[in-house]
Amino acid sequence: MLKNKTKKGITLISLVITMIILLILAGVAISIAVDRNGLIFKAQEAKEKSNIQNEKEIISLAKIEFDFSDTTGDERSKLQEILDGYTGEGKTEVSDAGDVFDVLFNDSNRYYEIDKNGNINGPQTIITDSNPGDITNGNTLDGSLDKPFEINCVEDLVAFSLMSIDGETFSEKYVKLNNNLNIKSNFSYVNATDTETFGDYNGDGTVEGIKQELLNKQGNGFKPVELFEGIFLGNNYEIQNIYIKVDSSSSYFVGLFGKNKGTIEKLKVLGHIEIDIENSDEETWSAGGIAGGSTGTIKNAESKMEITGQIQSGIGWLCTGGIVGYMAGGGIVENSSNQGEIRLVGNGDNRPGGIVGVAQGKSSIVNCHNKANIYAETTDYAMVGGIVVNLDEECTVENCYNTGKLEIIGKTRGYLGGIVAYGSYFDTIIGCYNTGLLIGSGYAPRIGGIIGAAREGITINCYNTGNIETTENSSVVRVGGILGQAFEATTLKNSYNVGVFNLKGAITLKGGIYGSVMGSVDNCYYLEQEGFAVGGEKKASATVENSASKTSEEMKKSEFLNLLNKEEENYKQDSNLINKGYPILNWQ
Repeated sequence: MLKNKTKKGITLISLVITMIILLILAGVAISIAVDRNGLIFKAQEAKEKSNIQNEKEIISLAKIEFDFSDTTGDERSKLQEILDGYTGEGKTEVSDAGDVFDVLFNDSNRYYEIDKNGNINGPQTIITDSNPGDITNGNTLDGSLDKPFEINCVEDLVAFSLMSIDGETFSEKYVKLNNNLNIKSNFSYVNATDTETFGDYNGDGTVEGIKQELLNKQGNGFKPVELFEGIFLGNNYEIQNIYIKVDSSSSYFVGLFGKNKGTIEKLKVLGHIEIDIENSDEETWSAGGIAGGSTGTIKNAESKMEITGQIQSGIGWLCTGGIVGYMAGGGIVENSSNQGEIRLVGNGDNRPGGIVGVAQGKSSIVNCHNKANIYAETTDYAMVGGIVVNLDEECTVENCYNTGKLEIIGKTRGYLGGIVAYGSYFDTIIGCYNTGLLIGSGYAPRIGGIIGAAREGITINCYNTGNIETTENSSVVRVGGILGQAFEATTLKNSYNVGVFNLKGAITLKGGIYGSVMGSVDNCYYLEQEGFAVGGEKKASATVENSASKTSEEMKKSEFLNLLNKEEENYKQDSNLINKGYPILNWQ
């Protein structure tokens, strides 16, 4: 009997173990089926990818039939008609969104952008926001790191601006951009025709839908965020087709952000800032694609903001930058770029820079580049810098470059530099290069491939490959391949120029490296060109050592690289021919 009882006990234990094993196996099977790596999820993912591919193929077929160069008639209707032929009526919806068309597939709620060259971007999904115009999402978000304020639609962006105008600075608060927003696209709004929430937002005296309020150029367009002291998380999203108009009644600091004292990161902007000042009496307007003024940090930002402007009469200043107009107080711009053209004309003092207009107070610009063309013309001072116009008060420019064309016409005096137009008591310009064409004309321009004019500061490990030109009406010109003119003690070291000069007009001083110098020039070289020496004028206090012309062949050899690196290895061989075989900087 005891033996039988033992067998029954063993049988029960075996049954329990078997059940546990089956439960474990069942759990594993369910997990395999439904988790993010499971069969069901993968099947759904594959189906969605297939649907997206099908939508893209439909658009691709439609764009073959659609003539993007034909601007006669209603282009949107023409594209809609072609798409209807592939999908049937009511399956797609085409919207004109500025430089692109938006194509919405109603069944999937996905839309794609087609630019005027036929390029397709997307997909994106229609924006949904249960509280449009409320970045607190019904007071459920408090601006903390865990619950940042959210910008999901254009209405939220407008509300963000209005909160700042009402006095909210967002001090130490987080604000997060969650989508690409196109001001011209209906799909970036919850209700683009809403007239009640924001009223006459642009101040033109007429109440329109919020989309028209932002786009109607009879008004002032978007109102900049007045003062920001928080942390703005752009998440690499882009705000597109933003329009800002500046007139005599506007704030002196204009951009997506008026004044920044916080941190703005991973933000992209595209649009137009239009400056039209009727009369100015020594006022200074500062405009930038990201911020008009900044004492805070801006990093990993991209601007494609076109900035145009004029002062019709008076003697004011226009200081503009692709990223920041005026920077001070230890402000920082790093890892940022500009592709938006800047063009300033008219009276006053016009100072456009590729990244920053004016930098003061131990500010720094690091790892930034400008690809846009920049132009300034005025009856007063005109200054153009590929990276920054005025570099003052112990400021630094490091590892930056310009590839845009820079042009200046000054009726009184002008400064033009591939990196810096004018440096005054600055710290360093280090590890920078310019490849953009420099064109200077008018009276008394100071032109340099790296820096137009300097008053105390160090320029080191820089090179210029951009050609330098002047026109027939140029006079009293001081021009150098690296430095135009040094007014006081400066240091120029370990740098070279291979840009070609094409100089017309009355050239006062010219040189392959400098036009006129006070201070020291050491270990600098230039591509030999008939009629050019190392410099045009060497003041009594200046020292020029170990500097000379070289042939193109000599400058591509390892011996020349060794000359540049004789104290420290800052250059390397151009192995991939990105600089036509001339030495490049280690960070390139």
